[in-house]
Amino acid sequence: MKRNRYLIFLHILVVLFLCPLLTFRIIVIFRAELDSFSAHSLYEKGEALKALPLSVSAVNYNPTEPTHLIERARILALLGAYDCSYGLDNLHKRYAARDLVKAVEMNSHNILVSRRALPIYYTLSAITCDPGTDPFYVQKTRDHIWMLKHNYPNDAGVLVQAAHYENLLGLDEDYRSTKNLIQQLRSDLLEWHPSLR
Repeated sequence: MKRNRYLIFLHILVVLFLCPLLTFRIIVIFRAELDSFSAHSLYEKGEALKALPLSVSAVNYNPTEPTHLIERARILALLGAYDCSYGLDNLHKRYAARDLVKAVEMNSHNILVSRRALPIYYTLSAITCDPGTDPFYVQKTRDHIWMLKHNYPNDAGVLVQAAHYENLLGLDEDYRSTKNLIQQLRSDLLEWHPSLR
């Protein structure tokens, strides 16, 4: 009888201790989601400078969520487009690339995270103060595309997306190679898909 009372008392103590911790964690995760959503809304309105602190806050509240890192990278990439320095001298771009690498590594088997990173890599590569591309980030984009094609060689959506960005960046040899892969996988895409014309 005493043992049962002791076990019941122990269970009550555990529950009383864990409930506040779980409640606090849920509130923190909710706050991160709210900040990330607000940052996304501001970014869509063209207010990247206002979106950045909210995005940073979302990552700080929940650093294990890759979508928050992707969102922050997208905002940083846009801000980096207005900074006229190249390569590692551009801090916005450097931090955006770091966030992309971390998000993909954090969830390396999630195709959605990897595919969402590609347009941001393109932004890092293509948008500079001078017309043209930033060679440092073009190589990073090529590396990411190679990783996507290597990890998902039978995914037509991945190949079409890769070909699209290879074409935009003027990576003609890579683009032809990817189109050949698409030809072998789904030749009909070459006839009708707008990214492949």
